[in-house]
Amino acid sequence: MKMVCVKHALKDTIDARILAWKGGKENNIRALIASLDTVLWPELGWTKVGMHELVMPNQVKVKYVRAIAKVHPDKLNTNSTTVEQRMIANAVFGALNEAWNAFEQ
Repeated sequence: MKMVCVKHALKDTIDARILAWKGGKENNIRALIASLDTVLWPELGWTKVGMHELVMPNQVKVKYVRAIAKVHPDKLNTNSTTVEQRMIANAVFGALNEAWNAFEQ
């Protein structure tokens, strides 16, 4: 019950943060990956990616796989991440997957 209350309290803040990150570039996998550092927390260890590193489709795939590995719900340690961080990771995971599906078509 406590977890539900915490998630509910954080939802609006996290939704706003995710919207600010992906707003207008929902289907642009390159822009989402290049701006991940603005939404992920430093302890996750994500290294900023420049657009120049996302020119070729194979480069995009490599960075996408690395990003998904960082934010995958099964890969996050519940002991070392907060509820807020897990909620952010889950939203980022979903957004990246949607953008990747659009990129592949």
